[in-house]
Amino acid sequence: MLISPAYAQAVGGAAGSGFEMFLPFILIIVIFYFLLWRPQQKKMKQHKEMLGSLKRGDRIITGGGIIGRVARVEGDSELIVEIAPEVRVRLARGTVAEVMVKGEPAKAERKPQEKIVPEKQIGKKDYYSILGLRKGSTEEKISTAYRKLAKKYHPDVNPNDQQARAKFDEIKEAYETLKDPKKRDKYDSQQT
Repeated sequence: MLISPAYAQAVGGAAGSGFEMFLPFILIIVIFYFLLWRPQQKKMKQHKEMLGSLKRGDRIITGGGIIGRVARVEGDSELIVEIAPEVRVRLARGTVAEVMVKGEPAKAERKPQEKIVPEKQIGKKDYYSILGLRKGSTEEKISTAYRKLAKKYHPDVNPNDQQARAKFDEIKEAYETLKDPKKRDKYDSQQT
C-alpha cells in the first residue's frame, strides 16, 4: 500500500469539518433573510402598492414631513398636492411616505355653491346655543365663537372622529345662518 491508514483517516475527517465550517455562515444568511431582507421586501411592495393606489382627496405625508391633500394625479410619477388653502405644489409620487386618510370619490369632494337650509329645518335647531351665545349677539362675537369651535372640532384636527365631524358641520351651519343679516332675521323671526 502506498497510502498509510493514518493519512487516509485524516483526509476523511477534514472533508466533514469543511462543511461544518460553512454551517454558521449559512445560518447567518438564513437569519438575515427572514429578519431583514424578506420584511424589507414586503414593506417595499406595500409602499409601491400604496403609491399606485393614490387618488384625489387622499391625505398624505411626504418624506420631508409635509402634510397635504392630493388635488390631482398627473401621470404615473407626479401629484398636485394642496398643502394649504389655494396653495398647491407638484410632487414626485415616490416622495409620499404615508397615506393618512383615504379620499372620497371625486363627486363627493365638490363643494356646494351655497347650502340652502329648508325653512322647516331652520326652526329645529338653536344656533345661538350651538355657538354658545345669547340671542342678539354681535357679529364679532358670532365670528369669534365660530372660529374657536371650528378649531376644536375641525376634521383636520380630528381626522377619524365622526362625532367631531358632525359637530363641525352643525357649527358651520349655525355660523352661516347667523353671519348673514337676512338669514339671521328670518331665523330670529321663526324662533319667537
